[in-house]
Amino acid sequence: MERVDMEILRVNNLRKSYKSEHTMVEALDIENFSVEKGDFDVITGASGSGKSTFLHMLGSVDEPTCGQIWIDGEELTAMDEKQKAKLRRQKIGIIYQFYNLIPFLNMEKIFCCRYQWTAERRTSRPAIWTGKIRKKLCTSSAYCIG
Repeated sequence: MERVDMEILRVNNLRKSYKSEHTMVEALDIENFSVEKGDFDVITGASGSGKSTFLHMLGSVDEPTCGQIWIDGEELTAMDEKQKAKLRRQKIGIIYQFYNLIPFLNMEKIFCCRYQWTAERRTSRPAIWTGKIRKKLCTSSAYCIG
């Protein structure tokens, strides 16, 4: 059986730098990187090595200093904000390390999907949810995009 390549992510010459007081900081420098459908890839590195910076750029939360990012054949780095918002809604799920839940919204408003929550949890606020519940909500929200 012939293998059909299904590249879902490609990065070329991606760089991120910023000025910190008196010096330029090179936060990220990736020459080439790609992921094909069905791949399982892991991003590892020491603290401050650029992992979060890289993921923020892939999620269109941050802009690279230079370089290109393609997601499903669409060049993310060439899109305007409206196009990026549509791409994030349809193809990108983001789970932040500290969840970033909106404290005045209840679970139903944060996430409307087919998940069986009790009436008490559905109407309560993030401040009283356990870490496990917060993680489930964020993971489910990211998984059910589109």
